[in-house]
Amino acid sequence: TTTADDNAFVLVPNTKTAGKPWYTNKHNYAHNITLDNCVFSSTAPGYEEVAVRVTSAAGAYNVTINNCKGDSLHSLAQFTGTTGATITNDTVTKSESFINVSGGAGTFNVSNCKFTTDAAIATGYAVRENGESTAVINLDNNEFIKGGDVLVMGKGSSVTKGTINVTSGFYEGNISKTSAATGTFVFTGGTFSEPKATVDSYCAPGYYAIE
Repeated sequence: TTTADDNAFVLVPNTKTAGKPWYTNKHNYAHNITLDNCVFSSTAPGYEEVAVRVTSAAGAYNVTINNCKGDSLHSLAQFTGTTGATITNDTVTKSESFINVSGGAGTFNVSNCKFTTDAAIATGYAVRENGESTAVINLDNNEFIKGGDVLVMGKGSSVTKGTINVTSGFYEGNISKTSAATGTFVFTGGTFSEPKATVDSYCAPGYYAIE
């Protein structure tokens, strides 16, 4: 079912209240959260619902989303100020986006996942890293098909310092990086729909694209 709580099925909030003792700040520092074999299906209009939303300053470490399915979502996960996550064997269809990492740090491993979207959904992305993030996002053996942006580094004027590594998988859609982002893509494998010159520009030293 869907929820009206910040447009998310699973919400990890920051409930810190100014002037209150630390032990009243429930839900902060939520570590080692695991969701396994869950199904998220939204009936809300406009692709508004997020399956898992970790809010700013919640202090979450090590979120795992495994063997889950989603449809008609805004995205599977929105990680804000999060340190590390594992996203494996998940399938999301008819949705606007897959995951976003905003701020935060650590390593986000995304593997054996599938994401497809209807051609009519031009907005969104498959994977985006933005904010003041220094996180490393590793993409391995995924199938991401997105009309529009498939891999995105940065948003607006955010100075995103992280890295998106691609070692294998199929990524259909635009690869984009904002002028303010200082992070980078590093490709050592994978199949892309972008022109060879674009893929070459993000290949690791010693690697090049074969058209």
